[in-house]
Amino acid sequence: MRPPPFTPTGGVPDAQDADVVWHENGHAIQNDQVPGWGATHDALSIGEGWGDYWAFSHGAGKGPNRSWDPYVFKWDATAYNPGDPAFLRVVNSTKHYPENMDYVNFDVHADGEMWSACLYQLWNLLGKQKADTIILESNFYLSPSASFIDGAHAILKANAALYNGASYAAIRQIFVDRGFLDSQGIGAATPNYTISGTITGPSPSGVSVAASATATSPYVAGAEPGMDVPAGNTTGASFPINVPLNASITSVTLGVSVQSANGGHIEILVKGPDGTTVIVKDPNPTDNSTTNIVTSYPNLTPSAHPLTAFNTKNAKGTWTVQVLDPTSGDTDGLFNWFTLSLTFSSGTYQKTVASRSDGSYFLTQLPSATYTVTPSKTGTSYTPPTRAVPLTSNVSSQDFVQTQPKLTAFSVSSNTMLAGDSGLATLTLSSSIGANTAVQLASSNSALSVAPTCTISGGQTRGATSVTARAVSASTSVTLSAKLNDVTKTVTISVLPAPALRQLTLVSGVVHGGGTMGASVRLAGATPAPMRVTLASSDASVTLPAFVIVPAGASSVSFTVQTSMVRQQEQVGLSATRGSNVVGSILYVVP
Repeated sequence: MRPPPFTPTGGVPDAQDADVVWHENGHAIQNDQVPGWGATHDALSIGEGWGDYWAFSHGAGKGPNRSWDPYVFKWDATAYNPGDPAFLRVVNSTKHYPENMDYVNFDVHADGEMWSACLYQLWNLLGKQKADTIILESNFYLSPSASFIDGAHAILKANAALYNGASYAAIRQIFVDRGFLDSQGIGAATPNYTISGTITGPSPSGVSVAASATATSPYVAGAEPGMDVPAGNTTGASFPINVPLNASITSVTLGVSVQSANGGHIEILVKGPDGTTVIVKDPNPTDNSTTNIVTSYPNLTPSAHPLTAFNTKNAKGTWTVQVLDPTSGDTDGLFNWFTLSLTFSSGTYQKTVASRSDGSYFLTQLPSATYTVTPSKTGTSYTPPTRAVPLTSNVSSQDFVQTQPKLTAFSVSSNTMLAGDSGLATLTLSSSIGANTAVQLASSNSALSVAPTCTISGGQTRGATSVTARAVSASTSVTLSAKLNDVTKTVTISVLPAPALRQLTLVSGVVHGGGTMGASVRLAGATPAPMRVTLASSDASVTLPAFVIVPAGASSVSFTVQTSMVRQQEQVGLSATRGSNVVGSILYVVP
């Protein structure tokens, strides 16, 4: 145990103020009970509050004025805060968690006043001896990184162990009133609120409304199932809770209360969104001494199996806490409440709902944060496109006006296509759309194929996709249609049979390198529309155009072959291709 300081570090020599001595003695006691104590801001604040309480408890009733009892360091403060009385801090503060936390300077002495105030109330409720005993015992249940919630549960657990839970409701209410626990004694869960509004416009129902915000660790989910735990049953009581947190977990803590005459027989487990399951308490059918369970795993009670199994998992989704009593003959228990605390390095709160038939939407169960709310639906845009919503209470009237840009034009690069041709279909909108939007496409005949949708990128007014003509035996009229919302546009294309390639001919089969050669592509008959034919050479010494176009009504087209100088005779293959139809010829290039 570290000795209390007796050197003059305060307003007066510290050894002259008994409050200072007892305060520092409290630190020494707690540090001995919990080696490494004070790993978090909450833990350090608990330590300062405990020290102030310990000073108050030993000095109460010993001065000339009992109304001065809640004031501590009355002699030390005469040098820097004179008054009637002089004091440094009080143990009867009205501060409330979490709104009175010092998140600016992170002053653990100031925040400790919330903890000392709870202990002061406990002293008044139970008397000095019982309060001192419970509080001292509770320190043994704490870890170096204990939170205010853990501290409250530790007090309840110590009271259960020492006094069989006497005055449980009144003790619990002290921590409820201070904000450390909720009205059921649950560790204060992350407050949840609702963002609501209305979509107005031509298609207000079924709009996807998404909310996202930067998350703050930890996220604490809590519930009061109030469910029976039937004895001799392997299913027990299960309660699901949705967590809107998209983050990689760094730790999980489960606070739980189960009322049971056979607490040793109880089994408790937690199941994560991905199915990972951890048993935090194994059933022990031979343990007939344990009754009600009010604890926190692993902070107050070691988990039977490591909760670190959830580390690095994503928190988002449905978690389930299950309580069961597999021992037949037991009295049924009651699953009172639980808290699930998830810590993480960084993450976002995310939730998406669909607007109702009247356009209204409700984003519920959102933790306090500043959210970006964004509506989206294929073929629509919104004013405003997004809303920034600071959420510290329920917020309504976050409305959006929906507009539907019209499909104003639909065209294809050519209204006449030969079998095997590819073309480009272009769509034009009356105005840009905030999000990517798919326009529905269809063809009336397999002679002309097109993708089922064409996506127009957000912020754009035009999109395009390819169309391909298939083999036909006779001229075929095909209707392509494009539909967006209530507007449909059509275009009619004639798909014509394409004559086959007959031959690739050369003026001569031999040419000196560096010279040119005349060539032509011949068809089996006249083409009814311009026909594109792809050309290729097997060697770099001979260069051809990439393609040639046979004019409508013609059955051939001529082109020029260019050659390069060679050192020896080269045999080069030339080809003309259209679809699967290929014809070719051989050209000899000589020095």
